[in-house]
Amino acid sequence: MVRMRDITLMQASSQLGPMVTNDSWALLTCDASASEYRHFGAFLGMAVCAVGTLGNGLTILAFVLDPRLRTTFNLLILNLTLADLAYCALLQPVTIHTYMQEAWNWGRAPCQVFGLLLFTLNLVSILSMGLVAGSRYALVTRPEAFRRAFRPLALPLWLGLPWMLSFTCLAPFWDVFEFLPAVCTCSFNRRRGRPYTSILHGLTFGLGLSSIGVFYLLIHRRMRKVSQALSSYGARRNEGEREGSLVQARKSRGRRGKEAEFSRVTAMCFAMFLVYLGCYLPFCLLHLVGKWLSASALAQTLVGNLTWFNSCLNPLLYAAMNRQFRQGYQAVFQRLACWAVGRGAASRTQGSSGGRPSRVSEPGNGLRLGGGSRAGEGGL
Repeated sequence: MVRMRDITLMQASSQLGPMVTNDSWALLTCDASASEYRHFGAFLGMAVCAVGTLGNGLTILAFVLDPRLRTTFNLLILNLTLADLAYCALLQPVTIHTYMQEAWNWGRAPCQVFGLLLFTLNLVSILSMGLVAGSRYALVTRPEAFRRAFRPLALPLWLGLPWMLSFTCLAPFWDVFEFLPAVCTCSFNRRRGRPYTSILHGLTFGLGLSSIGVFYLLIHRRMRKVSQALSSYGARRNEGEREGSLVQARKSRGRRGKEAEFSRVTAMCFAMFLVYLGCYLPFCLLHLVGKWLSASALAQTLVGNLTWFNSCLNPLLYAAMNRQFRQGYQAVFQRLACWAVGRGAASRTQGSSGGRPSRVSEPGNGLRLGGGSRAGEGGL
């Protein structure tokens, strides 16, 4: 009789989330129906953690070392990079450990902190992408207003706004974050948080992501009109006066070059939006239909794991679609190579001298390495 009661409680916990008592938090285990997959999920999480931490860390180093990347627009992208790095370096290792242990071992308060950070970083990503899309649209429609809004004194406000707004929206739901055995992680308890969590979910994912899509649609229409106007202007100039045609041709090429560069950067931003949409759309749909249909633990786990990839794919997009970021990454690798060569040469020199300090004035020691380091800095 006792055994049947325990089995019934475990089944209820796997569907509705754990019963939050002082004793239950010491015995939180994952749903056994997806146990075999979670071993693969742990290795998948390790790959996401490694690629995301290295890629986003490399992006931050490139921003610090390469002055050409320190633009207003790239600062907004850096905010998104910080959110992705925090997820990969801090939260993903916790998820990997939970998958491998198939249990949550840290108690209630750390679980609530984990859930709050998880959704805060996710909302920061949405708001940062919204700022990126809105700033691109303002740049093509009202350049002067864009420069006034994103002047240097206002940049700290724009960078801190997504973090403050995200935390303010999610902190009131502190008690709704629980360990959910079906997905083997700490997240919203959807049934306990309704209807407020559903409203917040609709506002962030529905309204937020649709607004980003509208911004890029308007940018595309604007750029198409500008391109048609430039083509028409060039045709009229060719049919008109011949004098000064070389100067006009150079100006026209310059305008087209700026237009092409703007289009490439906008395409990269739109690709970031599509990646996010592809990673989170199944999760959103499953959350919406969960009111009427009960998805299996494996289905919930799969759509949850798909969201991991958003945090590690953006650096690959930067490298593939943006020339300045590629050059910034190359500069970081050059610095790291110079540092590694310098450390190796210093170790060999110290070993050959029997531990005695070497004189930096001798050829082949400090002067040569110092010159190499300065050459590397000049290359940036």
